[in-house]
Parts: sequence; structure tokens; C-alpha cells
Amino acid sequence: MIWSSASSTDNKPTRHLFLPLPLLIQMGLAVGLFLLVMLLPVFVIEDLHSYLPLHNLLEALSIAAALMIFTVGWFSFGHIRSAHLQLLACAFFAAATLDFAQTLSYPGMPDVIATNDLMQAMSFWLPARFITALALLTAAELPAQIILTHRQRASLLIITMLSISILLLMGFYFQKLRHKVLR
Repeated sequence: MIWSSASSTDNKPTRHLFLPLPLLIQMGLAVGLFLLVMLLPVFVIEDLHSYLPLHNLLEALSIAAALMIFTVGWFSFGHIRSAHLQLLACAFFAAATLDFAQTLSYPGMPDVIATNDLMQAMSFWLPARFITALALLTAAELPAQIILTHRQRASLLIITMLSISILLLMGFYFQKLRHKVLR
């Protein structure tokens, strides 16, 4: 039951939301998106340019989901100081950032930083999947008693941002180096 009724002191029935409103909105959006995807006719992908809008839409949804996981995990630190949640939050932040770089470097997108090709896009997509899988496995194996301090939490985010920066530089640098070698 989503709504529950309760009586106040003046015997007027009041309604209290059993589930928080943001959760209801997210559930509604998720169900709506699921129905939209299931009811749409099957896309006929003839070439790369007809595939690109669908790819970007699905990547945007993936990035949004990863950023929601990061936001919930990061801002719940005042209530839950678990290392599991902070590790997952930082990992999904890294995955969202690398997925965004992968979306920008996908063939068919405008060349923003470097010439886009599938190899460059995969150099961002694969580390994002690896980081996510490694974080999920690590979080499953961590003892539940590990509690982080504010300094450890900040260090985890700084390490995450440095790792993302290194991966982005490597993806773009090696892409330029690869083009020089192949020419």
C-alpha cells in the first residue's frame, strides 16, 4: 500500500506517504521507460547514423543511473558510514564519467577532443565495466564492520578522480599515438 491513512487529534483523516515522493517519481519513470522500450517497434538499424541516437539515449540512461547511485551513496554518509556504500558510490561515479567519455568518442559523434573511432570508445567503455565489476566484488567481500572516517572518504574520492583522469588521458593519448603509428 503506497498511501496510509491515519487520524489526527481532531478526527480528520490525513494521508501519509508510505513511500517517499522522489522514490515514487523514480519508480514511475522507470516503469514508463520500460513500457516505452517494450512497446516501441523494433528499430531497423541500417547504418551507423541511425544507430547513434539510440546508443546515445541508452548511454544517457546508464550515466543517469550511475550518477544516482553515486549521489545516494555519497550523501548517505551522514547516516551510514559503511565502506561498502562509499566504494560503490565512487566506482559508479567513475563508471558514469568514463561512459560519458565513451559516448563523446563514439564514431559518428563530432570530434571534440580527438578523432572518434570505435577503438577509442572501447578504451573508455571497458575500464568502466571493469571498475564496476571490481567494486561490486570488493563490496561483497568487505567485512561489514569497516567504517570510514571523513578523511578516508575524501581520500577515496580523490583516488577515484585521479584514476579517472589517468584513464581519460591514456584513452586520448594512446588514441593519438595509435593514429601516428598506423599512418
